[in-house]
Amino acid sequence: MITPSNLTTVHARGPLHFLAHVVTQVASEHTAAAGPSTCLPNSDTHAIPLSPPYPLGEANSLMNIHPDNRICRRSKRMPPKIRREPCNHLSSKLAMQAKRKQLMDKAVRIQTVDNSPANEQQLLVLRMVYDEITMYPSEAWMVLIAIVIRRAFKQVKNWFSNERQKHPGGLSISARTELGEKIRLRPIAYQTTPDQWSDNFFENVIMVYNYRTICMMRSRIAE
Repeated sequence: MITPSNLTTVHARGPLHFLAHVVTQVASEHTAAAGPSTCLPNSDTHAIPLSPPYPLGEANSLMNIHPDNRICRRSKRMPPKIRREPCNHLSSKLAMQAKRKQLMDKAVRIQTVDNSPANEQQLLVLRMVYDEITMYPSEAWMVLIAIVIRRAFKQVKNWFSNERQKHPGGLSISARTELGEKIRLRPIAYQTTPDQWSDNFFENVIMVYNYRTICMMRSRIAE
């Protein structure tokens, strides 16, 4: 696994900006051959180094400055302080938890035939998420995928588990969402939009990509 400090990032933008980087790459990959993506974005063009807003890292050590201002040494280990979250941050978390529960209830009501293979449209969305966003989507993100592509939550969860077994490895970057939750992103997802990934942003990305996939398939049938 690589860390954010080893990467070059660009300014964060919206879902369409991310998909603009993904669409051409994913389309060429699916027309060439099936399998996980091996193409990574070129970080040498229009890229400036940025520090991620919520990177995973070690806690800063407490330092004690000697009175003569010449000797710097570590202070003795201090007992941890109780961290109180701001009211607005706590309310956002509670609202997100309530929304996730509603979405989970909606996802578990989706009925599909057990062990049925994913159709072409569903597979394209699943593959895009796996190759370009994350190998390890959270439960909340898998719920969103299930709702968007109309596939049972258990089947979506099993697909990612099976795909990781068939294609282990791959680059992932540890980061945090705006609510402080840990996530692991593919390089292209981190490089294009490092500080934007949340439930809402992820939902927008897969909805746009799913709609584009449907339109592309209908256009192909019409021809």
